[in-house]
Parts: sequence; C-alpha cells; structure tokens
Amino acid sequence: MLTNNLVESERLPVIHDVDVVVVGGGPAGVGATVTAAEMGLKTLLIEKYGFCGGSAVAGMSATICGLYLTHKQGQPNFPPKQIVGGFTKRFQEKLRENGGLTEPQLYGNTYLDVHETRVWKKTADELITQSGASILYHSYVVDIIKEETHIKGIVVATDNGMGIIKCKNVIDSSGNGIVAVMAGEDFTCGKDGVVQNPTIIFKLGNIDYNKFWDYYGKDTICHDEFSDKIRQAEKELGATLPRKKIWTFKAINDTELIVNATAINHDTEKLNMIYPEHFTYSEIEARKQLESYAEFFRKYIPGCENAFIGETSCEVGVRQTRSIKCKYTLKDEDVRDCKIFEDGIVKSSWPIELHRGEAPYLYWLEERYYEIPFSAFQPIKTSNLVVAGRCLSAEHAALASARVTAQCFEYGRAAAIGAYLAQKEGVALNEVDGKKVKQLM
Repeated sequence: MLTNNLVESERLPVIHDVDVVVVGGGPAGVGATVTAAEMGLKTLLIEKYGFCGGSAVAGMSATICGLYLTHKQGQPNFPPKQIVGGFTKRFQEKLRENGGLTEPQLYGNTYLDVHETRVWKKTADELITQSGASILYHSYVVDIIKEETHIKGIVVATDNGMGIIKCKNVIDSSGNGIVAVMAGEDFTCGKDGVVQNPTIIFKLGNIDYNKFWDYYGKDTICHDEFSDKIRQAEKELGATLPRKKIWTFKAINDTELIVNATAINHDTEKLNMIYPEHFTYSEIEARKQLESYAEFFRKYIPGCENAFIGETSCEVGVRQTRSIKCKYTLKDEDVRDCKIFEDGIVKSSWPIELHRGEAPYLYWLEERYYEIPFSAFQPIKTSNLVVAGRCLSAEHAALASARVTAQCFEYGRAAAIGAYLAQKEGVALNEVDGKKVKQLM
C-alpha cells in the first residue's frame, strides 16, 4: 500500500477543492453524498467503478436487507413492518418509482426487498446529480496528504493521471476502510483473521415461474428437501456445491431468478478480499461454482429444466474485510441483547447472518431491534475523518448483522450530518457529539 508522501503529492495538480470528499459509492456513500450536498456542503464522491452501488450492484446482492422487523419463529402470515426510514426509505421509494423494486419477499422470520441493479445505478445517479454533488467515476484513491491528525487532501489516480482533492472532511465509505488505513487507523479482520466468505450471485433465465415457485415455496431461504437435492447432485454429478442452504429471489422479470448460492473458501488460506491474490482466486473459483449450481438447477429443480445463466455479478460479493477501530466497538452482545444507545443513529432487526461453511448461521432477534451508535464510525487518530458502511467498528458476529444495505444508507446519512455539524460548530469530525447527529437523523 502507498504511504503518505507529501513532497511528491505537492507536485500534483489540485483538481478539486471541496468541503467533503466521500470515498466509495455504495449505499453508505450515496447516502452520505446526497445528504452532505443537500445540507449545503460542497461535496465530491470518488468511485472506482463507472456506477454506484458497491456490493449491492457490483456484487449484485440485489437486496435491501434490514428494512423490516423480525418476527417470532413459526408465526404464520406476519406482514412486513418497516422500521428504517430516512434516506433509506427515500431511495427505496425512488427505486420503486423507477420500476426497479419488487414487493417485500419473505426471508425466514423477516422480509427484504429485491432490486434491479441497472435501476439502482440510475436511481443513484439521479439523486446525486439532483443534490448538486459532483462525482468522479473510474477514479482510485492511492494516497492521502496528512499533517499530524488532519487529512488535507486525497490523491486520486485516473486514466488521465494523478491529482489532489483538497478537503475539509473525509467520509470513508469504501467498504474496506482504505482512507482510514492510509491515515494510520487500527483495524481488525473478522474473528482471528477469519472473515465471512464471498459469494458470486447470478441470474437464471427462462424459468417456468409457477412451476418453480410452487415447488420452492414463499420463503427465499430454501427448504430442507432442496438442500437434500444439492447433496444428491453433488454425489451424482461430481460437482462442487459447497453451500447446501441457499437463497433464491424473485426478480423484476418473472422469468428470472436471482440466485445466492456459491460459497468461496480455501483449504489452507484465510481468504480476505483486501489481498489481490485472494480476490483473484475467489473470482476464478466462483465462476466455476456458478456453472455447477446452474447445472444443478436445470437437472434437479422443477421449472428450471430450460434455464440458462443470465447476468452475473461483475465481482464476488464481499461481506467483510476490515473493521476500523473507532471510539466505540459494536459488540456481539449489543446485537443479541438489543442495546439502545444515546447516539444510536439507526435501528436494526436483521439477524446475525454469518456466512461460513455449507449453511449460513442465523440468529433471529424476534420482534426486537438494536441501535448502532455514531461513535462506532468515529476513528480515534484522525480528526476530520469518519467511516461509513461495513467498515464500522464492530465485533465479528455484530458486523454480520450490522453490515446490510438499509442500515448502510443511514450510516452514510449520519456521516454527512456529522460533517455538517463539524463545519458549522468548528469542531473536529471525530469529536462531533453523536447525540446531536441522532437528533438530526
């Protein structure tokens, strides 16, 4: 990784001078960018792809998880009860207006919404440009300019060369906490270095809709008979089908399925997508697995006899890499005990959902929710930086609940409110009173 090099950086041209620079255009980054711009801050978003969405789009998770209250096990016909509003609800409603969102789909003891990734991109573009913020697509953060505890600028690389973005405050919504790490912040990775496995998600086309869903049922989590068929296929086909409990979602187009089935692991390495060698291995292995799962659907599952692989995610979906150490670390017991915080910025009833092995572990909160505090986004060493998104400070199991899309939108919104308060009150961003952020949420 590149380190600070102020002498070299000062030779580069200044290409932007802004109040807030947001690094990474996933749900947290979009929420941060729109909110900051609408609060009157000159805002620039830096995104490495040519579109926004992060793992929701590039990883094609295609779901907005975390919107709804979780109900008790075995409770029949419970309706979806939304508990997250704010920017999340605004984006949700805009997606629906643009024709890119399904009705809520049953997921175990709760619900989720499924989106069309193309429409997600369009919706993000519309909201950001209408807010007055600027975007730099196809741009990579390669360094920072830091003096003592303060980031003075971000160094970006593009196909046109490198340049400096001067800024008053930085929101690191990169997912991997890249700015925070460049600034010298400490971090952890999972539990003893073991993080949740990545997944490549894909669409199956040419589905007999009624035949498939009559067999599969209403729950997007597959039933036990389906899992038994995976085990049968693994033996009979000699295929690599490591995950036996999979998720299948209804797409906007009713002849398509969105399949979340693959599980990328390694016999000897603790895979972590911050390492390019691990990322490369995972991409290659994932493409092999999706072919095997598609064959399984065609040969064993009613309604999929003539199915073909349609769209696939442009990269494996990454659930976990770094957690940046902040003033407060969300603890596993905070989630299980449904803790409420004075500076809690958003509710979550999403289960602890740990993806390792052949069946993800699910711990349901059942008609309860917890809050995520703003102090879990305030790094310790850097005065004008906050993180937003899945790189928040959280223990392993806590992150497995707190990392999902609905909450990430609100993390970004809170980060932007923090930047607004920092500039308005003349205080350091990492010293902003989270209770004031909560009041403005």
